[in-house]
Amino acid sequence: MKKTLLFVLSSLMILGVPLVLTSCGNDNPVQDDVNDDDDNGNTNTPTDEAKQVNVVWSGEATTITVDQGSDVDIEALVLEGISAKGEDGTALTVKISPTSNKVNIERAGSTTMTLQAYNGDTPMDAAHNGTLQRRVVVQAGCFIENGTFDNGRIGNDVSVWKNGETGAQVSIAGDRKEHDGCLRIEVSNPGRYWYDNQVEFKGLSTKENVTYLITFDARSTTSRNIGITMEMKDSPYTMVDTVSENGWSQKTTTEWATYQFVVTSEIARSNVKLALAVGYFNDDDAGESTVYIDNIKIEALDKVANSTGVVFEGRNPLGTMLPEEDLDSVRAKDYWTFSSEEEYNEITPMTAKDKDGNPLEVKTFGVTKAPSFGSVDRLWSVFYYTLDSDNNLSYCVRKYDYQAK
Repeated sequence: MKKTLLFVLSSLMILGVPLVLTSCGNDNPVQDDVNDDDDNGNTNTPTDEAKQVNVVWSGEATTITVDQGSDVDIEALVLEGISAKGEDGTALTVKISPTSNKVNIERAGSTTMTLQAYNGDTPMDAAHNGTLQRRVVVQAGCFIENGTFDNGRIGNDVSVWKNGETGAQVSIAGDRKEHDGCLRIEVSNPGRYWYDNQVEFKGLSTKENVTYLITFDARSTTSRNIGITMEMKDSPYTMVDTVSENGWSQKTTTEWATYQFVVTSEIARSNVKLALAVGYFNDDDAGESTVYIDNIKIEALDKVANSTGVVFEGRNPLGTMLPEEDLDSVRAKDYWTFSSEEEYNEITPMTAKDKDGNPLEVKTFGVTKAPSFGSVDRLWSVFYYTLDSDNNLSYCVRKYDYQAK
């Protein structure tokens, strides 16, 4: 009998069957902890389900408001001031949910973003209050969506208006090849007036007592004028700017060049449009032409104009030809009268120096075609301005009064 038992035990060991001895008095064997090593030396980790804890959020999930087109870190703003932990005090990490909505800073509107609490790499589920939502409002401003026209894409805020009564015809399209993507304006009939064809950038808003610098690149197949206005979108089309008063024009050429335009808004306005007018300005605008526009943007200037000590030289200080009510206007004191082209050419050029006496580049916009000197009196203005390295604006307006003999 003993020999038989020894033989059985020896056979079990040869076959590799483990021999387990249990206590007769313990019906519930001890379970390994989930973090203990197994028999092969591997560490057991908690499952995602085991990591779920009830989330307690801290901080106020208030609405975040930003300006359209502003240079801000949306994700940082959404995460700011918000934290989370488990009911048992477990420290949790807060991130933007991978499935959350994205904010388009170039377009006015409201977006709800979702914050997600994580226990390690495990996201907390809805049953454990694992998410929190914050609303981001992009408020309308002086900003043009996709003003670089990447891939020839035209934003939803761009449209055309043409005066059907004068036969004016204009169309727009995105051009993917010219200038690495731009806006192409086809003028097939300029009409009879400068405003007969307009490309409108709508949905703009201005702030009170803010000056805006509008910059764009342009060229045209024929040298022509482009009118520039910022006005209310609907009738009576009130002009926004108090500097140019009624818009200006720029002369384009067949080569790409950068142009600028300044607008000052004395009061806050909404439902504003920026219009580029490609109607009939003068004889050399009478035919068909194609105008290309790129990199159009609107930038709010920080400082009040004429506040940095810039001095314009070559101005006529008298202004005696002006109506009395205009004599106190800074932009109206440089007034010149003449009766011939020779006298016009002898007018002192406009120059400028900064507060330290250093010369500054003076730029102009306004009437960009040399005036004709005939039998009709003419009065026009040219806007002279300079920008320092920080884009601080200084300007003056020179009025020209041609009195025919």
